[in-house]
Parts: sequence; C-alpha cells; structure tokens
Amino acid sequence: MARVAGTFIQALAVGLIGLAAYPALAWTDKPVKVLVPAPAGGTMDVLARLLAEQLAADIGQPVIVDNKPGAGGAIAVKAMMSAPADGQTIMVTASNVLVEIPHVLKGGFDPLKDVKPVAAFVRANLILVGNPALPRKTSRL
Repeated sequence: MARVAGTFIQALAVGLIGLAAYPALAWTDKPVKVLVPAPAGGTMDVLARLLAEQLAADIGQPVIVDNKPGAGGAIAVKAMMSAPADGQTIMVTASNVLVEIPHVLKGGFDPLKDVKPVAAFVRANLILVGNPALPRKTSRL
C-alpha cells in the first residue's frame, strides 16, 4: 500500500511539473517586443538589437526592437507598463532611466514599484574628451 501511495505521489508530482512547465513554454509562442527608450542607432539600440537577434535564435520566435525615445525614457517605461503582463514586452535601458530621470523629470512612474530589473548584460564606461588646445585650469573635473 505504501509503495502504491509513493508511486501515486511521484506521478502526481510529475503531472504538476508538466502543468507548471506549460506556461513557461507559452512565452515563446508569440513575437517578443523589446522597448528601447532611445532613438535608433545609439548605443542602447545597438545593444538591444544584438540581444534581440540572439534571443530570437534561442526561442525560435521573432523579437522586435521598438524604439520609443523621449521624456527621459518615460515614454518607453509607460509603454512597457501598459503592455499585458505576459512577458512578451521587455525593455533594454541604461540604469539612469530608472535611477536618475524619474527624480529630474517626474516621468509618472516609480522605478522602485513599477519596474523589475531582470538582468544586467552590459557594463560601459563614459569618458569626456576635448581638444588639447582647450584652455583649462585643471585636468581634474
């Protein structure tokens, strides 16, 4: 009797795992939209297109990059927030869109409540360059 109960519990567990796996597979049955809060051709756009190309190859579905520049990224964030919560719409953005811009422009979203970071896939450095003949008083900023 105990062996039958154990087999039944194992079969039930396998069935539940199968049911749980089905929604995870549903992510790949429609095109995925990648929102970019910057114009086409910039660094964020190029990185999003590289990501989209690899993601499309991995999931076997089209991945569409949709540039929504303006308002310091708030337009793209609002588009993402208004999309259905089905995982088909994601956003590639620089961190300043979520940590700096909401305090400066009051974009209408709370970066601590309205968005959830999924992964960091690029680290970049910025430098300031100028003409060597530029009159300056110090080399420190």
